[in-house]
Amino acid sequence: MDLSLVSKQLHDIIATTNDKPGNKNKIHPVFEVSGNSTLKFYQNLRNHFLNKETKNKLQRYQIMRFKDSSKFKGDQKSEDKLREMVKNIQMNGITSLYLSSSRDMIDNALLLTLPHILPKLQELDFSNVCFDGPMILGQFSNTCPLLEKVTSNNNPYYFCVYGNEMQASKNLKEINMNNSNFVLFDCKISDLNNYPDIFMFYHCCKVLERVSIRNMHFLNYNVFDDDDKPTREDFTQNVLIKFVRNAPPTLHWFRSDLTPDNMTMLRMDRPGIELLN
Repeated sequence: MDLSLVSKQLHDIIATTNDKPGNKNKIHPVFEVSGNSTLKFYQNLRNHFLNKETKNKLQRYQIMRFKDSSKFKGDQKSEDKLREMVKNIQMNGITSLYLSSSRDMIDNALLLTLPHILPKLQELDFSNVCFDGPMILGQFSNTCPLLEKVTSNNNPYYFCVYGNEMQASKNLKEINMNNSNFVLFDCKISDLNNYPDIFMFYHCCKVLERVSIRNMHFLNYNVFDDDDKPTREDFTQNVLIKFVRNAPPTLHWFRSDLTPDNMTMLRMDRPGIELLN
């Protein structure tokens, strides 16, 4: 692990400002990770946690950022063994995780075990990352109970449009999934007259405040393209309309591909929601 030298005055600002009531750091310490082995990453962390001084220093970091997580290749050890290795490693100061990658697939062993060392995680960003979206997002949702914000723009994998992967996130306030793909099972989610309890993200929307979901893509070969079924454009508009109409009272900001006419109509129904495209 590389540590940068800073002046004592700057160190005091970073290390103590959060301890003062009513103050929040303007400088957020970043734990930047690079490498090519999931096993070595966890071995190094475990060794640092064996040293009390280093362990305490690691708790000061608020942001974890991977330079290129796709370089972390799978190890022969199973996920269960990796989880056993990190069971005593908890970086309680980390509230934000940013993953980046090239076009290569990220190793599941890394992503399935990361949630176990970040129990206080509030913000998760998977943008432009190639990974098994539903399984990994579900793991973070189930393991990180304080999760409030999920960002996964430009993801090639398909999420469930109902929000199944995030249903364990009871504190989820913000979703950003622009240029992303979604799978659905039938037309109920776009039916404006029936099934009022079935709408986009209904599994995880109870305290949502902000949603950005432009340029949605759907996968369901039974919904589109027949003469008696809706076009993709009409279907998408109905999905968005139904979400706004049934969204919780906490929602106050929504960016999507709603047409200007539909936004005008919905502003009459839900004046408390700022609609953008």
